[in-house]
Amino acid sequence: LAETENHGIELTINSRNIVSKNFNWTTTLTATWSKERINSLPSGDLIAESLFVGAPIKSIYGFKYAGIWGTEDDADLMSKYNVKPGFIKLETVEKNGDGGVHKYSNDDRMILGHQNPNWILGLNNTFTYRDFDLSVFMMGRFGQTIQSDLLGNYTGEASVTRNQLAGT
Repeated sequence: LAETENHGIELTINSRNIVSKNFNWTTTLTATWSKERINSLPSGDLIAESLFVGAPIKSIYGFKYAGIWGTEDDADLMSKYNVKPGFIKLETVEKNGDGGVHKYSNDDRMILGHQNPNWILGLNNTFTYRDFDLSVFMMGRFGQTIQSDLLGNYTGEASVTRNQLAGT
């Protein structure tokens, strides 16, 4: 069985800002902080499920983009990465003391963030005038990484036909 560690705090503050015969205004502020971490998995990291020991549940695992290789970049360095101008530039993971300078591969994927927010804030205002009321609610989520497939997925294989965004 997987072992996880979860910590959290929830806070609610209610206020009655204006109370009169015909008009009332109340506010409720809610805040939730949460942090989680996987302490152990039965057979170690489960890359296909994006589950990693020491990382939060719902981690995002993939290539970290660093830009585009340009014509002004060092040709010798580009040859070590096996890329050409116009190819996507990635941050790489060090392998066997190479300082991260090697041909791109799936081993260069890394944890980019997580989908669960660290903070969720909510603010509700209720206005009542005689027999009419209006409620306005706002919510914000902070400290999460949003994963979007809008631009497609990248493959680390360097070739003329596969070194760009891969179809999904």
